[in-house]
Amino acid sequence: MAAGKSKRFGTDKREALLSGTPLLVSTVQAYAKLSYPIIVVTNDNLSALLKNEITRYADIVALPKQEQNSGTMGMGDSLAAGIQQAIVREWDAALIALGDMPFIQLNTLTQLTQALNTQQALVPVYKDRWGHPVGFQRSLFTPLSALKGDRGGRHILQQAKPKEIPVNDPGVVMDIDTPDQLAQAEQYQS
Repeated sequence: MAAGKSKRFGTDKREALLSGTPLLVSTVQAYAKLSYPIIVVTNDNLSALLKNEITRYADIVALPKQEQNSGTMGMGDSLAAGIQQAIVREWDAALIALGDMPFIQLNTLTQLTQALNTQQALVPVYKDRWGHPVGFQRSLFTPLSALKGDRGGRHILQQAKPKEIPVNDPGVVMDIDTPDQLAQAEQYQS
């Protein structure tokens, strides 16, 4: 999911450079190592340069313009758009990732993907904190595809009583919302 407004960042954080690579591209590259299809949900103001980079690894789904400008668009709309595509593509499950979390380790993604074969819903846990990506099997796609506004899928995840997957990966809780966090991320990556 990469359709946020980057209010705390001040500029479009998807394009902010992390070790010379746009943040969103860094995140997508981390997931591309899994060799599963990727859908990036965004708004229609993604630059042509970033679109070109992303489409090397993923399909892009842009939210309809009227939803972006209605004032009520939020994480629910983004999640629903991605899950609707998963339904059309007949996926059995989906990991829901945030576009500002590039540090998730491949072994964590592999562990979550394997666990999703037997778990209806799952969440990675690092030092007692829920993180991302969260996972859902197809049985939960219908309620996820109907989400709207600022309310994401957390209530659906909680109702599903997700399997908590302990991980030794701080990347599942490290997102970049401010320029200071980007600077810290540069140091983390070094």
